[in-house]
Amino acid sequence: MLIPMDMPNGPAAYVGLKLGARAGVFTPVSACASGAEAIAYGLDLLELDRADLVVVGGTEACIHPLTISGFAQMRAMSTRNDDPAGASRPSRPRP
Repeated sequence: MLIPMDMPNGPAAYVGLKLGARAGVFTPVSACASGAEAIAYGLDLLELDRADLVVVGGTEACIHPLTISGFAQMRAMSTRNDDPAGASRPSRPRP
């Protein structure tokens, strides 16, 4: 079940189905830059006259034990579990 649970195109596919998209759904995967890349791609489609209307945006929620474990192993996850207000800030480099 790893692949269906961690598919990056899931939110875009859901929105496309709900809106009845007829020209396809594109999902850029560029970590925190995905939303900006989606906006740029949508603008290109409009400027190149390849679309009359585009819906763009970004979301990120790879909440899966394997993903969380990978980020924890590379020390990208906060260890300040006792201080949620201070958990999301840069940490000091380790000696």
